[in-house]
Amino acid sequence: MWTSFSRERLDRAASAVREFGCSDAAECLAPGERRMLFVSGKQVAAKSLAGDTLWGVAVERAIADTDYVSSLQMAGRKVVLWNPNDAGQWTAAAELAPDVVMTDYPEEYRDWLANR
Repeated sequence: MWTSFSRERLDRAASAVREFGCSDAAECLAPGERRMLFVSGKQVAAKSLAGDTLWGVAVERAIADTDYVSSLQMAGRKVVLWNPNDAGQWTAAAELAPDVVMTDYPEEYRDWLANR
């Protein structure tokens, strides 16, 4: 699976924070909007997310491993792996079994998925 976020959507979220005076973007979300934590540099323990309303956790490829991805999924979070960008990295990502792969090359990734 692949996904991308439009610049327009990100700009809209930032504008809402400014316009409505929210202390953070989560306060400006409409009910039912999904929230995701981006994790980079160091893993955040899945148990520390208990009770949070996060939909998922976006994990930087460099810190992802099978145990970490599995622990987040067992805690009920979707795992988005970012940023594998070539066939070797996509192969390694597939072994981790994330729910979503976020790449800078979605068309090439789609082709890779179709031909593996």
